Amino acid sequence: MDNISNLPKAYSNLDINDRRPEGWRFNDEGLTTETSLKQDETMKRLYKFVAGKEIKWSKFKRESHISYLIEGLGRLPEGYTGLVASQSWLCFWILQSLAMFDYPFSPELCDSAIDKITRLQNDTGGFGGGPGQISHLGTTYSAVHSLFLIGGERAYSVIKKDQLYSWFLSLKQKDGSFQMSKGGEIDIRASYCVLACASLLNLMTPELTSGMGAFIARCQGFDGGLGCYPGSESHGGYTFCGVAALALLGESELIDIPSVIKWTVDRQLLKEGGFQGRPNKLVDGCYSFWTGAIFPILSSWISNDPVELYDREALKKYIVLACQAPSGGLRDKPGKPSDYYHTCYVLSGLSIAQHAYKFNAPEDPTLISQTPGLMGYYWQATPYTPLDSVPEEHGCLMIPTHPIFNIPMKKAAEGFSYFYDL
Repeated sequence: MDNISNLPKAYSNLDINDRRPEGWRFNDEGLTTETSLKQDETMKRLYKFVAGKEIKWSKFKRESHISYLIEGLGRLPEGYTGLVASQSWLCFWILQSLAMFDYPFSPELCDSAIDKITRLQNDTGGFGGGPGQISHLGTTYSAVHSLFLIGGERAYSVIKKDQLYSWFLSLKQKDGSFQMSKGGEIDIRASYCVLACASLLNLMTPELTSGMGAFIARCQGFDGGLGCYPGSESHGGYTFCGVAALALLGESELIDIPSVIKWTVDRQLLKEGGFQGRPNKLVDGCYSFWTGAIFPILSSWISNDPVELYDREALKKYIVLACQAPSGGLRDKPGKPSDYYHTCYVLSGLSIAQHAYKFNAPEDPTLISQTPGLMGYYWQATPYTPLDSVPEEHGCLMIPTHPIFNIPMKKAAEGFSYFYDL
């Protein structure tokens, strides 16, 4: 598909205000449920933050957010002890969040992070969530991406490419899917984690990728979204994983693009401006990235020029007015505490909303056919500044993050240059 003529009217003419709000307040009999009553209370609280208000970038707590993140590099609060198996994720969430502010990493910080991640690596080449823990695709993804955030010879040399490639293959199933770990669950996250790492590290081969696109396509549901496994419920995070993975494979034609566009657009709620992860759910700040980053990829599939499929200003409004915690850090919604996970994905979503993305395919198509891992290389981002937007004040414009890998565009480019000898 090379145009948008086949899209539903509400999307082809970009009139997203024609959409109706989700009818989440009622059950099948039309009665308000107990859960919906709690949602109503949450909605009332949300409206106090966003209703009738405009973005004031002077209220964006840049320095407070940076202080919150720096504190996490030194000593985590006691409540994080339950994340002992997510140490590489904590590294990634904090480093990526700081990177969005273009915060300079000191040599001491880089050395400390590299040493930490090295201790998580196993003989398989994969990484566990903590020292001595089994290799897992989720923690391998976050470890590899953390090393790319740091960049440089010492960080890159930690990665054992040959062992990692063999471990990836050991997780592959006959239908093209992957286990998250040996004996672990099989779902679409695994496909994305393998492809994201393989693309960055120049490990994509027909042996690795055969059948992957077909499995991902089977995860698309009747409503257009993608679930974790064929036949499962559509979900914003899984839809991102599937769409991003197909973008790296160059196999977008395997899914129904108009229906996934419709499903994704409908996840932005009209009154709040933020995204929900599934129908009949409340908005959540983390979907600013998980759902927001789907749009640049979908846009690249239907047009050579960026196509506006969601309301950027409404999303930015939700982030600035509702997702900032008073003491620093970003959160799910008002009433929830800040945490490093939400800080990462809210700031990354803000970066996506602040930039226009374009996939610039090389003039010589054989460059991609001969080296398929480079599908993630040919992306360009420029600040998005329409006349009717509220301009970001100094320090409030995030640097562009890559819509597929969620690391800064410049860090992705540096890694590609190293591993592909560009």
